[in-house]
Amino acid sequence: MSQAVLLSEHAKRTRPGSAGYDSWLIGVAGILIGVGLVMVASSSIPIAQKYDHLPLYYFWRQTAAVILGLGFGFIVLQVPLSLLDRLSTVLLFASVALLAAILIPGVGREVNGSVRWIHLGPVSHQVS
Repeated sequence: MSQAVLLSEHAKRTRPGSAGYDSWLIGVAGILIGVGLVMVASSSIPIAQKYDHLPLYYFWRQTAAVILGLGFGFIVLQVPLSLLDRLSTVLLFASVALLAAILIPGVGREVNGSVRWIHLGPVSHQVS
């Protein structure tokens, strides 16, 4: 089959307004996020109570992180690929610079014996 025929077949299977996103992939990702949130909720209640937090403290914190991540993902999804292609070299060097920055005393933080984190106020970022 020619590429034009394959593209027209794909267009027939794609719902109008879906912008070509894979609904199965989005559904499975949503299920994984939901299962992950349930696991965090069920496993962290004793830890939260041990440190005098509300029982679902870590669940709500993880839910906020999921919402923040989905928001950033939606923003990145709006960026044209041509722009990302032009910025790829700059982004590569920025990531290497962040990896080097964790080796500077006072910038990188040690967690469980390894220095891989940069603290940005109340949150920390794992550069690797």
